[in-house]
Amino acid sequence: MGFRIRTFSLILLLAMGLALSSAAQQPGPTPPRTDQLTPEQSKRLYGLEHQFMSPCCYGEALYGHMSPTAQEMKTEIAQMIVGGQSDRQIVEFFKGKYGERILTEPEGTQWWVMNIVPFVLLGLGLLLTVFVIRRMMRPAEPRAA
Repeated sequence: MGFRIRTFSLILLLAMGLALSSAAQQPGPTPPRTDQLTPEQSKRLYGLEHQFMSPCCYGEALYGHMSPTAQEMKTEIAQMIVGGQSDRQIVEFFKGKYGERILTEPEGTQWWVMNIVPFVLLGLGLLLTVFVIRRMMRPAEPRAA
């Protein structure tokens, strides 16, 4: 009798576990398929996917990442586009949700520091190098005895 109760309990637990695991694997909301988007919406989706980093690891841009978190973010972007939100509104939403780190390219002062300052420093270094080389190439002046 005890064996039957244990077997029944075990089978019941396994059935409940399978039911719960299948419920947990139900897919979330599916994004509008790209063939359902207008050409303009598809272009916006493509551009926005290039503006964001993947939120799961920040090591790869969103457009090339296939993690579940990245797929959810792509779904949200597509839904926001279909919902009529502007690109700026979408960018601000994700900046609020994940912080500045979500952007592939920083905005404002950070953009200048990242994109302009290196070229300015490179130019100054080249000028300094030319100045030093020209000075070294001058003939030595005779010394007074």
